[in-house]
Amino acid sequence: HFPNDQPNTNAVRTVTLDIEEVYVSGKVCRSAAPATAQVLIAPKLRPQFTVDKAIACIPFTVLFTNTSTGAPLLNYTWDYADGNTSSVATATHTHDYNNISLSNRYDYAVSLTIENAETRCKETVTQTVTACPKVTADFTVDNTIFCTPGSVTVHNNSKNADLYQWNLIGGVGGTIPPTTSLADVTIPLLNPTNADKPVKLQLIASATHPNNVVCDDTKEIDLILRPEIRPDFAFADPVGCSPMRVKITNQSTGARRYRWFIDGLERPDLQAQLNPEFDLINNAVDGTSRKFKVKLIAINGDCQGEVEKEVEVYPAI
Repeated sequence: HFPNDQPNTNAVRTVTLDIEEVYVSGKVCRSAAPATAQVLIAPKLRPQFTVDKAIACIPFTVLFTNTSTGAPLLNYTWDYADGNTSSVATATHTHDYNNISLSNRYDYAVSLTIENAETRCKETVTQTVTACPKVTADFTVDNTIFCTPGSVTVHNNSKNADLYQWNLIGGVGGTIPPTTSLADVTIPLLNPTNADKPVKLQLIASATHPNNVVCDDTKEIDLILRPEIRPDFAFADPVGCSPMRVKITNQSTGARRYRWFIDGLERPDLQAQLNPEFDLINNAVDGTSRKFKVKLIAINGDCQGEVEKEVEVYPAI
């Protein structure tokens, strides 16, 4: 047994052979000179390497650091367990793992085989690199312009996630609770201003893996929130005598155009007037007053609200 505990250094030992022969007579004859030979003793092969990450989210790059020892001249064979190999001999190098088709965690058994180029002795070491599937945040909505107060129903089409955080960036209201399934989500929408409000509906989809590795992805969709329409108006005087000149002050908020109706009939001639004026006549001969119903429909795009009030007109004397 010839030990060699020096890494990366060959040891040389001299072996001496001295021959003697003992005859029956008892005579002993020895070789005139001993035979010598040198034996090359290679150090023990110790393949080893480290990785900068043992588990990560696809796609990712691993930094491999080769710390193997064993001979002055070594050959290296890397098997990255994804169909790729190399014979890189440098101390550090990188390899990309980008199989985005994974839907579950996958363990790549990465191996390094070192070979003594002189003796052809080989040793192999293996480490596991775990790939976590790529998370894809995805969702759709049926519309991007909404009346408020209202809500949007979100269809979650994300992949490889187990937690979904919803945010309405630029919106108002409370925090939207996170969800843990692909079921549709209904999100309330508010706009307390008097103008259209652009907001972003954001989804952060994530999945947590061992070693506190979190894979995530984000998607945003732009939405327009119409202001809440609050239709309202006031009469200068809700009671008068025929012919009564009705004067209206439009007190609506959140609308951009208006439609006016009197006793169920629309008055197109009043549409261009923010604060319309018109005459009402009561021709009753028995002195009975007449109540006219005035309705306002306030409109902004596809959103609208309405209010109806009465004005009382007495017949002329």
